[in-house]
Amino acid sequence: MWTVEIPGPTGLSYDLTWDWARPGGVGPGVLVVQVEAESMEVSLPATGSWETYQQRRVGHLNLEPGRHRLRVRARPPVSSAVLDLRELRLVPRKGGT
Repeated sequence: MWTVEIPGPTGLSYDLTWDWARPGGVGPGVLVVQVEAESMEVSLPATGSWETYQQRRVGHLNLEPGRHRLRVRARPPVSSAVLDLRELRLVPRKGGT
């Protein structure tokens, strides 16, 4: 879980980008991203190994100013590690919304 603080008097739309590694055959690559009551599913392909990382925009979020809790979890059933999430980044979208 991450806690993010969104500054400013108005909300913005953010691209959600990830840097991850995921070998093949380690279980489903579907994750659920949840911020407050809003959630989305993200499907991540295998990168080839635990040491091979990829960066990709995986979706976008509309966030109002204030503190938010962002949770990422694997969609069940899960029997082993799903991925190595090295970085999660919120990048303001061009045009703001």
